[in-house]
Amino acid sequence: MPEGSTHSFSEVPVSSIGPSDGGTILLNKKLRDTMFKMERRFGHKMAKTQETLYKQTLREMIAFFNGFKYINSEDKLVSVRCIHANPERAVAKLMQEDNIILPIISISQTTSDDDNKRRRYDPIIVHEVVWDEDTQRAKRIISFTPRPVNIAYEAHIWTKYKGNMDQLIEQIRSRFNPSIFVPTIHNEITEAFLVEESDAGTIEAGDREERILRRTFSISVETYLPATRYLYTNSGQIEEYKFEVGV
Repeated sequence: MPEGSTHSFSEVPVSSIGPSDGGTILLNKKLRDTMFKMERRFGHKMAKTQETLYKQTLREMIAFFNGFKYINSEDKLVSVRCIHANPERAVAKLMQEDNIILPIISISQTTSDDDNKRRRYDPIIVHEVVWDEDTQRAKRIISFTPRPVNIAYEAHIWTKYKGNMDQLIEQIRSRFNPSIFVPTIHNEITEAFLVEESDAGTIEAGDREERILRRTFSISVETYLPATRYLYTNSGQIEEYKFEVGV
């Protein structure tokens, strides 16, 4: 959304877009046909927007897990770092590098799936009113309903001592009550839920000559892939609506 703009959201059936006379059905069919053609035309821009959503969600998850602390043996409060890495890469770093300070948390995205329980009816179009600061006019924006998806993440906690592990587990479970918010520029109410906790055992860290404990949390982020948005002019024309998306 452009900086400084204001907007309101409402979901309205296709039949309510356009005049309320006998030509409504024909107009709505033309409207949808035009939007479908423009979806194919600007499909590469949709892909860029979706990629941005995944990046922003990952960034928010890393920031969340960067916020945990533990009390060490000297009764000092110590921050725990979170890195983006799958478990295999994290293990390799622990094996090869002696300067990694434990505890540490690694997080990675695993899969994403459609969420049919949150899917809206096909005839629904999203209607927004956006204030344009340059023209000092309200603009009418339309789009198809966003696609609901669940993005799966795994967070791995690596510690030397069980006491440190217990402290971090308690904090994580306290924060997910029952969910946390994962805001993005497209959706401020995206939620993440704990799905499963598993004991991943221990590893021997090579030259470090120490045993490392590992615990894994499976997390599901419930969000929406934004649809391409179009400017619906007073004359009934549909144009691509351009807006800046931060990456």
